Amino acid sequence: MRIRVLFAILLVSLSVYAVRFSEEAKCNCQMMDSIHGTVTLIFATDSAHFAFPLDSIIYISAYGSISEWGEKKDGYQLDSISEDSCFYHTFTYQQLERPGNSGQPEFMFYVETIDSAYYLLPDTIGENAIDRRMVFVNNEMTLLLFLPNSQPYFTTDTNELYARCLEAQEVRPLSDYDLTDSVDQHRICNFRRVPGTMQLYRSYHPYYPDKPQYDTEVVRLHWVAELAQQVGIRSDITLSSNQEKYVGTKYACQGDSVIISMPLYHQQLLADSNILYVGEQYGGHPSVGACFYHSESLQYAQWMQEVVEFIMDNNHPLPIQMHCALGADRTGMFSATIAAMCGADWQTIVADYCETSNMKIQTYRHPNRLYYAFERMIGAKPDQLTTSQLCNAVRQHFVDMGVLTLEQIQAMVNRLNQPVVTDVDRVEYNRQSVSSYDLLGRLVDASYKGIVIQQGVKVNRYD
Repeated sequence: MRIRVLFAILLVSLSVYAVRFSEEAKCNCQMMDSIHGTVTLIFATDSAHFAFPLDSIIYISAYGSISEWGEKKDGYQLDSISEDSCFYHTFTYQQLERPGNSGQPEFMFYVETIDSAYYLLPDTIGENAIDRRMVFVNNEMTLLLFLPNSQPYFTTDTNELYARCLEAQEVRPLSDYDLTDSVDQHRICNFRRVPGTMQLYRSYHPYYPDKPQYDTEVVRLHWVAELAQQVGIRSDITLSSNQEKYVGTKYACQGDSVIISMPLYHQQLLADSNILYVGEQYGGHPSVGACFYHSESLQYAQWMQEVVEFIMDNNHPLPIQMHCALGADRTGMFSATIAAMCGADWQTIVADYCETSNMKIQTYRHPNRLYYAFERMIGAKPDQLTTSQLCNAVRQHFVDMGVLTLEQIQAMVNRLNQPVVTDVDRVEYNRQSVSSYDLLGRLVDASYKGIVIQQGVKVNRYD
């Protein structure tokens, strides 16, 4: 600790430069130089929002989509100090132009002080930050970067970004859903068929509650199971960590204690060894950062190899369900990649990726991040390719990486487009009556005694 304190003092005494920043730059935490294509990130310790004594700070970094959403302290260090007590560092556009869910580069600050306290400061930029169009709120608040004359898909239109921010904050309560309507049934749990296929479906996690703070969560998990059973899911591809250890444990949802319960169909998949946990043989499941910001990497190619080989294997019956936690990011990238290899056009792929936003649980997804990932993966702008060119480019990428052959990819495509079998066992309910669910997300009839969720309202049926 003593060494770290001495380092902090040395940093303060030796790294002060004859630089001062305007109040606007300090308030916005950034200063652009569009002529030279650089941006300076600024942490003003003397501002009313941050208020850290300069000599107490050991380390400050900026992290977020700009640093591929890695570990907070492994972001970009702000290692210079200005005359007006600002930590700062100047970067080229190319160093930071990684889009987040907003479609723009996003960042937050990480601060370490001499008393070993850690501070994450996404929301201390000021109460009027949203009105000033400098932040994006989507489950958490991030600061936005504006990079004029950078990537053509980035915008400098603050009104457009404000509209995205407002949309990202929308939360749809359970009472707004009509769960007798097929569209709402699918949207509440992010369940749908992957474009270009007949036998591959994507969804929210089948049983793990990732968003228990919303009143839709229990019913959401019910509808994942319901729709999976309706289409007769027989195999599963899991892109997130194995959550089996949580089955039987409790979580809090809207004041209720709910048991995590694996649906019967998923139990059968587990018993039949028809679940693939992607990445286990390589030491870890796919990360969001690797999927989007290193889509050209051998790591992503190896994950895709696992998925393709699993789908090709006739020992794993169709249809197949693919998911991560939300069914949004990793599932979104893997679904888009498979859809492209199966011959889906770019507009359809983008529409499928963006459909996740309609869950309205602060899961807004702008297509810029998907565009960025595809451009890195195939070395071309996906919207400027014909459908066949896109298909061939994605297929050839994995061939060139040495993980798949064109024959293997075609075998996967053929299997995913086998005719749908219509005589599978399905769970049918009477949709004419008002549906009620217990706190495990199971549909119950009128004789059930206990607390139920009926049309988005909790009803006590003990009486």
